Amino acid sequence: MKVFQLRKQRPQDHSPQVADFIAKHDTMRLVVSWSLLPIVGVSWMTIHLGPAFTIILIVLILGVIGIGAVSLFRITRLRGYKT
Repeated sequence: MKVFQLRKQRPQDHSPQVADFIAKHDTMRLVVSWSLLPIVGVSWMTIHLGPAFTIILIVLILGVIGIGAVSLFRITRLRGYKT
């Protein structure tokens, strides 16, 4: 029975309490604003540069990050074997 009661609660019911909590704590405001920054950036790029270019750019950025992570892992692993 409790499952159905929880199901009736909507996110809008909790939103004012969450907004008040974020507004009262400077650290939470900073965390929320920084966490929303990538969404705002991708939205801006999609509007101004177009969706195709945005997707290509994101794939390239993630590829560079991935190649860098793999390279760093290999370098540290090889150095670990030499000592």
